[in-house]
Amino acid sequence: MNDDVDVVTTTAPEPAPARRPRVRWWQVAVLVVAVALASAAFGFMTTRQSERDDAAAELRSERRAVAMAKTDANAAAQNRDAARVRNQPTIDRMNEVMATAHSLAGIAPQGVDASKNIEQLALANSVGELNSTALPHSDDLAHQWTDLVDTFGTQMAKLPNG
Repeated sequence: MNDDVDVVTTTAPEPAPARRPRVRWWQVAVLVVAVALASAAFGFMTTRQSERDDAAAELRSERRAVAMAKTDANAAAQNRDAARVRNQPTIDRMNEVMATAHSLAGIAPQGVDASKNIEQLALANSVGELNSTALPHSDDLAHQWTDLVDTFGTQMAKLPNG
């Protein structure tokens, strides 16, 4: 072989760096708008989720309040019914007392009329009519009045705290 020959080695030139595509202004604007829309969507979603959770909590609270009100209303109705049953004898006695008082109120004007009749007959010197009709009628009214007053007193005594 030939030692005289110089071997020349050449190196290939280094390739120029690849040219990066240039970012256009409209691409940046689109990216900014996309980020803004994504942020707004996330904020909107978070707000709606929070409002939904608040509404659900309020609904549960209202349902509990309604359930408690129904329970209270049922308890009040039971108490009312128990009081009505417990007080029914007193109510019945009061009805009897009121009936007796009504009878007394009915006899009182009759007694006033009988008294006026007796006074007129006495002034007219109608002794016969006075003795035959007016005085016995007045006597009957007085007995009825006395009996009703006694009944009224007995009924009042039977009432609680009477």
